Amino acid sequence: MHMSLTYILPLLGVVQGVIIIVVILQRKVSHPLKLANRFFAAFTAILTIATLGLILDSVNFKQLTATQSLLLYTLPFHFIMFLGPVLWLYGRSLFEKDFKWSSRIYRHFYLGILDIVPFLTGYMLVIPYNLNWLSTKELHPVFHFVGNYNHYIDIVRFVSVTIYISIIWRSLPRWKKMADQRTFRWFKNLLIGVTIIDCIWAPYLVVYVSPWQAQLIHWVDYFPVYYPIVALIYYLGIRLMTQNQPLRPSQFAADEMSQHIALLRQKLHEEKLYRQTNLKLEQLSEQTGITTKQISFILNHHFKKGFNDFINEYRIQEAIDQMNENALKNTTMEGIALDVGFSSRSTFYRAFKKVTGESPTAYLKK
Repeated sequence: MHMSLTYILPLLGVVQGVIIIVVILQRKVSHPLKLANRFFAAFTAILTIATLGLILDSVNFKQLTATQSLLLYTLPFHFIMFLGPVLWLYGRSLFEKDFKWSSRIYRHFYLGILDIVPFLTGYMLVIPYNLNWLSTKELHPVFHFVGNYNHYIDIVRFVSVTIYISIIWRSLPRWKKMADQRTFRWFKNLLIGVTIIDCIWAPYLVVYVSPWQAQLIHWVDYFPVYYPIVALIYYLGIRLMTQNQPLRPSQFAADEMSQHIALLRQKLHEEKLYRQTNLKLEQLSEQTGITTKQISFILNHHFKKGFNDFINEYRIQEAIDQMNENALKNTTMEGIALDVGFSSRSTFYRAFKKVTGESPTAYLKK
């Protein structure tokens, strides 16, 4: 059997996909990432098996018996109905701390039965054929049915994948608030790759319903779709090999981060915790019940600030409010600084200029 470069590239992609799956399943990770790794391995397996199916569909095996041809032709290589749900669940397992496998999740995979209809058809006919209950000529309609079925079921597969891609894109802004940014970029790049493949796949739906279906498929084949899949598989392999740090799961449940943000604002705005001189991250954690890691994550990823800058902004805002209310008639600038939580006049001046861009004296003159 002669293998041209057209087949060698997808075949190398299949090999790379198998390597990725083995590495992922054998890698030791923390408990929150175990489920995410399984979803990622399943996602890679779907792409890898589909690519292998394209190769076997496109190669002419002249020495196969009718039984072998029937089984090979009907093997379920294309589990595309699972692609969208697996990618969506992979995102949830990365970015939602409280995500767990439950019986309700199985509903997302019910349509997967459509992917194995050709295999069930072929398997049910193998025994009658080998018992001479069916002739080779009578198998031809079966091959014709399987071919047409795989073409038209692709429309349902495409709709399923597109719906889940849309759901994931709508979920990204919410996930981004809770996610480690490096992990988020990894998943977003993965989603972009699948979206590109989905867009390239779309024109094939027009081919299926055209009167020139056979000629167009014979001329174009599916390689324009599968080459990007192979490229995505290689991208996944390269990223996994070059990662210096493991992916980090989210520290928050679905609505937990927004609740923590509201609690922090309440404690600082209403109870004025920032007035405590030399307030530390650990003290804020004790008084809010939020872990230090979660507070640091919220400050770095949501507010884009360090702890000291975040607290000082509250202090400076109250200092400005007091200055606007003519509090200096009854106290000094140093008195205001100490009242809002600064330990010294110099620290207050540096923080004031950093927040407002000018010194307290310049602000008063204005």
